[in-house]
Amino acid sequence: MTAGTINKIIAACLLIIMLGVYIMTVAPTLSFWDCGEFITCSFIMGIPHPPGSPLLSLIGRVFSLIPFYDFRGEGLEEIAFRVNMIDVILGALTVMLTYLIMVRLIHKFRPPNGRRLDDAVTMFTAVITAFLVAFSDEFWSNAIETETYMPSLFMSMLAVWLTLRWDERKEDPKAVRYLFLASYLIGIGNGVHLTVLLIAPTVFLLVLFSKPQWFSEKKLWLYLAVFMILAAVIKLFTGLEILYFSMAVFAFAAPFILYRLSMGNRAQWMVVLLGLIFCGSLYIIGFSVYPTVMVRAGKSPIINEGNPDNWERYKLYMAREQYGQENMYIGIFTRNASFKYQFGYMYLRYLIQQFPKWGPTISVTFDNNRSADYPEQDVTIRDEVSISVLLLSLLIYGIYTHAREDWKRFSAFLIFFIVSSVGLALYLNMKNPQVRERAYFFLGSFYIISYWIGFGIYGVITDIQAWFQEKNSARLIAPVTVALFILFATIVPVSIASNHIDPKYTNWQAHDRTEDWAPFDYAYNILISCDKDAILFTNGDNDTFPLWYLQEVKGFRKDVRIVNLSLLNTDWYILQNTHESVSIPQEPVLLSKKEQEYVRPVSTERKTIPVQFSDDFIENTLCGHDDQDLALRVWPIEGKNVEAAGISWKLPTYHHDQNYGMIRIQDVMVYKIIEWVNWTRPIFFAVTVAQENKIGLDDYLAMEGMVSRLVKNSVAPGYPNVDVPVLDNNVFNVYKYRSLTDDSVYKPPNTLKLVTNYFIGFAQLCERYVSMGDKENATRAARGAIERTLHDLSKRVILYKIMWNGKITDELKEFLDNEIRNPDFIEGREGLLDERLQVAGLLDTLGEHDKASTVVRNETARLNLKNTSDKIEFGTRLFQNSLDSAAIEYFKEIIADDSTSVEAWKVYASLLYSTGQLGEAINALGHLGKLTPGDKSVQESIKILSEQERRKSLPDSQTMRQTPR
Repeated sequence: MTAGTINKIIAACLLIIMLGVYIMTVAPTLSFWDCGEFITCSFIMGIPHPPGSPLLSLIGRVFSLIPFYDFRGEGLEEIAFRVNMIDVILGALTVMLTYLIMVRLIHKFRPPNGRRLDDAVTMFTAVITAFLVAFSDEFWSNAIETETYMPSLFMSMLAVWLTLRWDERKEDPKAVRYLFLASYLIGIGNGVHLTVLLIAPTVFLLVLFSKPQWFSEKKLWLYLAVFMILAAVIKLFTGLEILYFSMAVFAFAAPFILYRLSMGNRAQWMVVLLGLIFCGSLYIIGFSVYPTVMVRAGKSPIINEGNPDNWERYKLYMAREQYGQENMYIGIFTRNASFKYQFGYMYLRYLIQQFPKWGPTISVTFDNNRSADYPEQDVTIRDEVSISVLLLSLLIYGIYTHAREDWKRFSAFLIFFIVSSVGLALYLNMKNPQVRERAYFFLGSFYIISYWIGFGIYGVITDIQAWFQEKNSARLIAPVTVALFILFATIVPVSIASNHIDPKYTNWQAHDRTEDWAPFDYAYNILISCDKDAILFTNGDNDTFPLWYLQEVKGFRKDVRIVNLSLLNTDWYILQNTHESVSIPQEPVLLSKKEQEYVRPVSTERKTIPVQFSDDFIENTLCGHDDQDLALRVWPIEGKNVEAAGISWKLPTYHHDQNYGMIRIQDVMVYKIIEWVNWTRPIFFAVTVAQENKIGLDDYLAMEGMVSRLVKNSVAPGYPNVDVPVLDNNVFNVYKYRSLTDDSVYKPPNTLKLVTNYFIGFAQLCERYVSMGDKENATRAARGAIERTLHDLSKRVILYKIMWNGKITDELKEFLDNEIRNPDFIEGREGLLDERLQVAGLLDTLGEHDKASTVVRNETARLNLKNTSDKIEFGTRLFQNSLDSAAIEYFKEIIADDSTSVEAWKVYASLLYSTGQLGEAINALGHLGKLTPGDKSVQESIKILSEQERRKSLPDSQTMRQTPR
C-alpha cells in the first residue's frame, strides 16, 4: 500500500471519527444568539441581520428538508438539528482538510523518500494536528451549532488545500483550474461570512513563492497596482451602484478580454496577468450570491430585517445602517478601548483557552473593569486561564521549525495568523464591555496555532532522530520515535478529558449539547406566559431569535406579536409590524410528540399593531435625520410626565448632554402603542428588557415570571408589583426547566446568566409570600427554586436570607443542614468562600453553633493558610459574615502564632470592640501600644474605650447625671 493511499485512508477515518463526535455532541435544537435567527430564516427563506449570509440561508433551506435522524431521542422532528448538521459536516471536513494540508506542508520541505518511518512521522504529526484542531474550544463549539464561522473556515481551508494541490501539479498547465476554483470559493464564501476574504493574501503568497518566475516582470506589478488602486477608489469613494456595476462589468467582460488578449500576446507576464484577472472575475461571480437577498426580500417573508426589497434599502442593508455602523477603517486610528482590553482580555485570553492542560500548567489571570451587566460601573472581573507549558514550548519550537524548514509557506501562514488575530482586533475595535464573549471572531488564528504546535511535534521528533544519527546510534531511532509517538499521542485523550473550560467539566462535557434544551424552553416559557393576541416587547437577540424559531418553525403561539425594541428604532420594522398579518394554522405544524405533550397551540390570526402614524411620517419624520425631525424627540433632561390609555407616568431620557435630552424612536413607539392599543390587547415586556427600555413604566408592570404585564393600577414607588397567583402558576405548573438541575449537563456562561430569570421568579414569589405572612407558601416557593432551577449557592443564599427575614426558622434550618452535608460544599467546590461562610453565619444566628463551627473548621483546614496577612483576611471575612465568636477565636490563634503582627492586633481589637467586649479590647490595644509606642492614636483609643468602660460600670442614675444636657 502506497503512502498516498494510506493518507487517504487516514483522512477518511478522521472524517468519520469527527462526524461521529460532532453528531454525538451537536445541539439537538437551536442555541442562543444568532443560531435561532439563521435556522428560522433558512426554513422560511427569510432575511437575517445584515449583511445576511445569503449562501448559508440557501444551504440551510436545503438541509432543513433533509430528514437527518437524531439518534439521541428526537428522531426526525427537529428542524434545528437538520440545519445544525451543516456545521457538523463542515467541521468534520475541515478536520480532514487539516490533516491533508499538514501532510502537504511537511512534504514541501521534506519530500517523501519511501522510508516508512519518515512517512509515519509525517502522518502521525498531521493526525495530532488535526485532533488538536478538532477538540479546540472554539472550533468544537462552532461545529455543533448553526453559525457562520465554521463554514467560513472550511471554505478558507479548502482554498488553501486547492492551492497546495495546484502546487504539486504546477508544471501541468491544466492544474491552474485549482486556483480558479479557489478564487471562486473565496468569492462565494463571502456569502457566508466576510472573513473568508482574509485567506486571500495567504493563497496569493503560496502561489508567488511556488512560481516566483511568474511575477518577475515589473509590468505585471504595475498593472496589478493600477487595478488595486482603481478598486480601492471605487470601493471607498463611490456608491454601491458604481461598485456593483464595475464588479459586474469586470466579472463578465474579463473572460472575453482574456480570450482576445491571449490570442495576440503570449508573454509570460501577460498570461499571468490575465490569469489573475480571471481569478478576480471568478471571485466576483461567487460574490454575486448577495443580490439574492433582494429577491428573497421581495417575497415579504415574516422575518425581513432591513426589508432590502429595493435598491435603496438594499444599500442601507449592506451598509449595516440599522446598527449605525461606523467606518471601521477610520476606527483603527481611534481606539474604543485600551490595548490591554482589546488584545489581552478579548484575544489572548481566548487564545490560551483553546488548548488543553497537557502536562504542567501556568495560571494567567486576565482582569477587566467593566461588565455587560453594569456597563457604567467600575467592577472587577477576573478570569483565570491555564497555559500548558509543554504545548507552549511545542508552539515556540514549531514556529522555529516551520520558519527554519520552509520560511516561504511559514510567511504565508503567518500573514493569515496576523490578519485573523491582531488585524481583526484592530479592525473590530471592540468597546469595553462587550455584550457577549467574542472568541468566534478569531477562530482562524486559533486554527493556525494548531499547525505550529504540530510542527513543534514534528521538529522534536525529527531533530532527535537527527541527533541519534549524528551520534551513530541509528538503532535507537525507531524505539525512541515510538516512545515519542506514545507521549505525543496522549494529547488527544487529554484534549477530550481536560477541564480547561470549566474546572467542573471535561472538554467533552463542556461541548456536549445533547440535553441542552435551555434556549428552546426559554422561548417557550416566554411565549406561554402571554395571553392571546398579546403584544410582547423583547430586548435583543436571546429573547427574540428563539421565539421566532418557535413561532415560524414550530408553529407555536404565532398570535403573539413580538416587538423587538432595538429594531423598533428603524422605519422598516415599524412598517412591517403595521402592515404584516398572517393567518395561523389550527395546529402547530412541526411539533414532536414529546413537545405536543406540553405545547398548547392558540389558533387565531396574528394581528398587526394599530399604528396611527402614516407611512410617510414614519419614514421621513419619525425616523428622519434632519434637524427638524430630530427636534420632535427633544426631551427634558429630567424627564417629562406623559399620559396614555388612562395611566400617567414620567418618561425619562437616558441620552442627554448638559442642555437637552433625546428620547429614542423606540421610546416614542412604546408610548404610542400603549395609547393606540388602549387595553384592547394585553401588553407584556420580556423579563430581559433593560430598565431604560421600560420608559419609566415600572410602577405599572406586574411581574408574572418571564414577562411583566402592563396594568392599569400602579403600586407604591419602590415596591415590587407582582401578580402572585399568576406567577405561582407559571413557575410551578406552566414553565419547563429541562436539564437545568442536572449537574452533568454543562451550561455555557450565557445560558447560566439567562436562566437566572427563573430563579428570580421563585425568589420574588417567596419574598411576596413572606410579606403576606404566608410561611407555608414562602417555603414552597423557596423549595421550588432549589429543586427546579440551577444549583447555585449564591442564589440559594438569597433565598435563605428571605426566609430568615420572614422568621421561617425551622424550614431554614432544614435547608441549611442539607447544604452543609453536600460534599461539594464541604470540599469547597460549591459557591464562593464568602457564600459558604454566609451559610455558616445563618446557622450561627439560628443557634446552630456547633454546625457553624464545623463549617468554619472545614474551611480553615481546607485553606491551610500560612501567611499572617492571608489569615487576617480570612478572619475578617468570618466577622463580615456574622461569625463573631469564630472570628475572635481565629484571631486569638493568629496572635498566638505571630504576636508581633501589628495588623492582627488592630483587627482583633476592633472585633472585640464591635462585639461589646470593651475590657478585652482595651487589653488588646495595650499589646498594640507596646508594638507601636509612637502611635498616639492607640493611646487615644485606649482612653476613649476606658471612659466607655467606666460609664458602662456606673449605675444608671449616676450615668444620667454625668450625661451633658
